Amino acid sequence: GDVMKVATQNGFNIIKIDEANPTKMGVKTAELAKSIVPSSETEKRVYSKASSFAGNNRTGAKFDSAASAMNIPARRAPNLKENDYTILGLDQARKLVKWAYDADEGDVSKAFYLGDEYAVGVLTGKKKEGTADLEDVRTEIEVKVRQQKKADKLVSKLQKAQSGASSLQQVAQNVNAEVKSATNVSMDNASIGNAGQEPKAAARALALNEGELSSPIKGNNGVYTIEVMSLMTTQQGGGMALFQREKMRELQRKTRQNLMEALKESSKIQDNRAEFY
Repeated sequence: GDVMKVATQNGFNIIKIDEANPTKMGVKTAELAKSIVPSSETEKRVYSKASSFAGNNRTGAKFDSAASAMNIPARRAPNLKENDYTILGLDQARKLVKWAYDADEGDVSKAFYLGDEYAVGVLTGKKKEGTADLEDVRTEIEVKVRQQKKADKLVSKLQKAQSGASSLQQVAQNVNAEVKSATNVSMDNASIGNAGQEPKAAARALALNEGELSSPIKGNNGVYTIEVMSLMTTQQGGGMALFQREKMRELQRKTRQNLMEALKESSKIQDNRAEFY
């Protein structure tokens, strides 16, 4: 006896139920979606907390001490550029970046609202344009020097291990190391097993004859001695012509991509976008 309006793809139909003989129970399901956002009271409370933090800790030392006491991780942003928009996970940090470039060393910012969170910054240092001061790059230089010294020791160790050795396996045994294999090595594929990209090792491998053992090679991630197990000859005829065309297209594409950067460098353009955005 029920009369109802039913929407179909052709419009609305008026239906009257004359007889109902259900054979099984029907179930209706619905999917509900609700945005979970902070209330105005919550936002005010968080802003008050951030502003209080900024107001009570006006030096770098107080900033770090208070952040540690409150168990708030202080994010470090070295080498921050004037036109940057993000700071280590803060996606909408443009306001904080502009503040940093107008602030003095040791200044603490106000509480900035960045998208969905508040942030307070402290400027720990400034770097002058041009050649970096020694103290600014001391840590980086020390790491590179230690790596170089370690590489020199490994080269000397491998040279001694290779003395009298006729195979890579013997060299590995002399230094208590394991021989690992790398396949399909080329200048386009300079990956040496799990060691990552090692173009120097790949180039040396291409210059060796089958079965020939290399001298120690200083790479990006280690020192290597390699032995060529087998060589694959390059395709001749049409295969080589196709390879050359592909390389030429790749070179042309890179040239177009790098042209604008080359023009910028040669023209000595001064970038003042940060003054407007």
